[in-house]
Amino acid sequence: MRDTSHGPLPAVEDVVRAPLRSGGVVLLHDFDREGPDAQERAEYVLAVTERLICGARERGMAVVTMSEYLAGGGRV
Repeated sequence: MRDTSHGPLPAVEDVVRAPLRSGGVVLLHDFDREGPDAQERAEYVLAVTERLICGARERGMAVVTMSEYLAGGGRV
């Protein structure tokens, strides 16, 4: 996936269709909290996060924080 800090946001479905693999890491961040579209971006990040977590759990994957992942030596 690409950096969405500039330009239009991709459709949530396009992001959610990205392949998830066991042991993979998904990094989401929302740095632009003061721009004119800050609310839209915040809602977008929440929607993508919710869909990714639900999709991973439906496939039997564990969802953990990076701290939990690293504490387990890269294994969950």
